[in-house]
Amino acid sequence: MSLRALQGYEEALGPKHTSTLDTVNKLGLLYKDQGKLKEAEAMYLRALQGKEDAFDTEAIARYKPGLNTMWSLGKLYRALEDFTQAEAMYTRAFDDLFGPSCMQSRTLRSALTLLDPPKGNIN
Repeated sequence: MSLRALQGYEEALGPKHTSTLDTVNKLGLLYKDQGKLKEAEAMYLRALQGKEDAFDTEAIARYKPGLNTMWSLGKLYRALEDFTQAEAMYTRAFDDLFGPSCMQSRTLRSALTLLDPPKGNIN
């Protein structure tokens, strides 16, 4: 059903319309929930690229669906244990939108902390 919805949006509104891109992002969420992580990554990257094309750098920082896609990519990369990419997406979302006192900001900081490898002697 999600693929049919995406096809309908693409035909009616075009592949770069924000409603189409939101559907692409939702399909990424569905794929992630199904454990299809590479397919999820492809959808998230497509959604993020389309949103970046639709908005300038300053506007994307205020466009919550774009930031949600960055957050979703961060979580996906974390699940794939690609901590460098996860940190890049979390940091970008943090830098673009959230202020230091925001609940989402605190959650992001916690997620970034979890990416740090344990400190101390490892024998």
